[in-house]
Amino acid sequence: MISLKILFSLRKGKITEAQQLLNSIKRPDWLSARYHAYYHFSLSLLASYHQDTQSAQLHSLKALEMGQLQDKEIGILFYNLARVAFENQDWEAAAEQLQKLKELDI
Repeated sequence: MISLKILFSLRKGKITEAQQLLNSIKRPDWLSARYHAYYHFSLSLLASYHQDTQSAQLHSLKALEMGQLQDKEIGILFYNLARVAFENQDWEAAAEQLQKLKELDI
């Protein structure tokens, strides 16, 4: 499945390849719930890489809403949200996201 290829590309640091694969998905709403969550997870990672904090926050929240991710991926999203809050100088929200990250069993 293309979603797995995206994750492997991201893991190997092949950002351009991952972006191209994500762009090739024409109807993400047709993906199964699990793959749809990983679609938003991947978009949040790419947005973070490109320092697009608004998009990173949006896709992180969407991926978390779907509830289909493993704890490690959830931890990455909490870290992304903490980073976004920190960059927006929202210290309380950043601390809250880091606390959620600490509570995960990873």
